[in-house]
Amino acid sequence: MQMFSNFAADLRVAARNLLNRPGFALLAVLTLSIGIALNVSVTAVLDAYLVRSLPYPGAERLYDIRFAAENQQPPRDLDKLDWSALSNVIEQPISWDLDMFYLTGDGRSESLPGAWVTPGFMAGLGIKTQLGRTFTPGEFKPGAPQVALISHSLWQGRFGGDPSIVGRRFPAYVSDRPDEAELFTIIGVLPSGFWHVNRFTQVLAPLRAPSHPYMVQLRAGVSPAQAADRIAQFVRGGIPNLPAGWRPRIVSTHGQYASRVRPILLIAAVAAGIVLLIACANVAFLLIVRAAGRQKEIAVRLALGASRRQIALMLAAEAMVIGTFATIGALGLVSLTLDSLAPILEQQLGRPVPGGSSAISLSGAGVLVAIVSLVLTMLFGLLPIVTTWSRDNSSGMRAGGCGVTTGTGAARLRRVLIALEMAGSLTLLAGSALMIRTTMNLLGTDLGFRGERVLTSPIGLRQRSYPDDASRLAFSDRLVSKMREIPG
Repeated sequence: MQMFSNFAADLRVAARNLLNRPGFALLAVLTLSIGIALNVSVTAVLDAYLVRSLPYPGAERLYDIRFAAENQQPPRDLDKLDWSALSNVIEQPISWDLDMFYLTGDGRSESLPGAWVTPGFMAGLGIKTQLGRTFTPGEFKPGAPQVALISHSLWQGRFGGDPSIVGRRFPAYVSDRPDEAELFTIIGVLPSGFWHVNRFTQVLAPLRAPSHPYMVQLRAGVSPAQAADRIAQFVRGGIPNLPAGWRPRIVSTHGQYASRVRPILLIAAVAAGIVLLIACANVAFLLIVRAAGRQKEIAVRLALGASRRQIALMLAAEAMVIGTFATIGALGLVSLTLDSLAPILEQQLGRPVPGGSSAISLSGAGVLVAIVSLVLTMLFGLLPIVTTWSRDNSSGMRAGGCGVTTGTGAARLRRVLIALEMAGSLTLLAGSALMIRTTMNLLGTDLGFRGERVLTSPIGLRQRSYPDDASRLAFSDRLVSKMREIPG
């Protein structure tokens, strides 16, 4: 108890000593705060994209099914198979048919990305509504009246947040019937935080045609390899003449979604760690310079009977004060800036955050990184000062009168810290230079055509309406022919 009381007194003395040198204290705290804040921010992004599960119930059992290699066609007639025969392996087969819904009425037209979904889509992803209800089994049967769920943003935007929106109807053109608008009855509004791995969620309607799963929720205890074996056996039994080595691939939905950003985020984490080490080395170097002027003080304390353990606690207290204020400043900086940075990070990474931008937040992992950073800064802050102690008390007294030398140990450490700073700085500089050069090369690449007055627009074609390359090519020819008839 006495030891803690003495250390608390050391903390108060350390705080007063740093307040007497506000310029040094501010520079040290600010340097460390930036390094810690960068690491906490990167940790929050890593946690949101790579660590935290997708925002679905049983997300760890969600897997994508790949029936063919990339850029190859899957086996024909998958839609004709009765996938309920795999219910002992697959808890929920999840299918959808992406589409563009062209809403009309109210004096304006609007194209919205949406999807026709199966019952497994609703159950497997645990979809609930903010207003109204979800689909009933009868609404998935052919000939049932058209109903739809709409997104929260569509409800707020086009429909003005009408509280009586449930039961309201809207006309929309879809790909299968481009010449005649269908009338949809709104039965529910999705929550504002609803998120899916693709952006086609503005309008959801029941899929009433046969389909095969693109995603599955496996039964508890079923491994991806076991599921792949069962699915391969099932498909071979229903579709003859498959290639001898054909086998579906079962990949984690979360892993597949994050695969594109994982290398970038891991590189960013390494770079953030290097920045923190450079910040710690900078502060340690400042403390070496400051400690050179304190050798007489340390020698006097030793001469008056202070033990080396007491001196160490005093120096540790100063390092702790600097690190604590730096950590508090870093956490405050992160909490103030992370919300505004999240949309920018999403745009730069090219992948929406699972669960929405709000998922990038200060979490337990970020606080843990801040604590680890605090310990690291304390070690860096303590080590340079301890190495300046003189084992001969009288030499420290004489040094105070006729000039101070830090000794060979401190000189070696100073050289190590300088080398660490230069190595880290050169690493970051080289990486930045390569990124700048790559960007310049991309901007300067000859595209083979003049880009002025060139516009691009996505076109959504339903798989059922355009199942193969020939039908898509025919659509492209018709589109180009129609566009050429437009003057100008």
